[in-house]
Amino acid sequence: MASEKYILYDYLTFIWKKKWFVLLFTIICGGAGIFFSLSQTHIYESEAVIFVGNAGNDELTKPENIIFYKEELEGPYEDQFSVTIPRDFQVILKLKGIDEQKVFSQLNKVAESYVSDLNDTFNKKRSRLEDYYMTLEAKVESLQKVIDHYNDQLLNSKVPDSQIADYTGLVIEYESQRESYQERINNLGQQLDDMEGPKLSGINTTSSGSKLFRNLFLAMAFGFQCGLVILVFWKYMLNARKASE
Repeated sequence: MASEKYILYDYLTFIWKKKWFVLLFTIICGGAGIFFSLSQTHIYESEAVIFVGNAGNDELTKPENIIFYKEELEGPYEDQFSVTIPRDFQVILKLKGIDEQKVFSQLNKVAESYVSDLNDTFNKKRSRLEDYYMTLEAKVESLQKVIDHYNDQLLNSKVPDSQIADYTGLVIEYESQRESYQERINNLGQQLDDMEGPKLSGINTTSSGSKLFRNLFLAMAFGFQCGLVILVFWKYMLNARKASE
């Protein structure tokens, strides 16, 4: 009964005497974890963040269309290319591979090509708006000349009274048209000021695959626990053998 009462103390004493075994087993498992980490292939992933701005359209801002830019990639990278649109006006291009420099350069080439196409679309949009803006300005200028002409006629004392009402009506009508065009010009001018072109915000490359410190920690924790289990089983076998004698 006395031996059963102090069985925990007996086990702890045995483990303490054999602590070198736990330490050695932990170190061996840690070394195995390091070897495993170093043997893993590094996978590099480059991510290009692109601000679309006002160049977006159905052709250039849908993933199923953007994905075709993978045809510009060289080597075994087409299947490692992906596109995501996390929010409005933003497109993210990703590329994976084992060669860090090639992954970066290949994605940079595709990103620049995509941004170039976006810029073409943006410039065309802005050009059309600027042309429309100039057309409206020309109409306002033309209407102002007509309004000035009829105002001069109204100031002319030789104008028959029968035409004064007609001229006044024309001035009011043309003034209304001019104000409508001027309002469009103001809105269009603000729209042009607010337009933002596309740009490549940057390309970031990260490495995955080899997680040395995480694997080392897990391996040593595993080794420590296994070492304790082995010692407990070892002590149990010694006690069982002693009891059978």
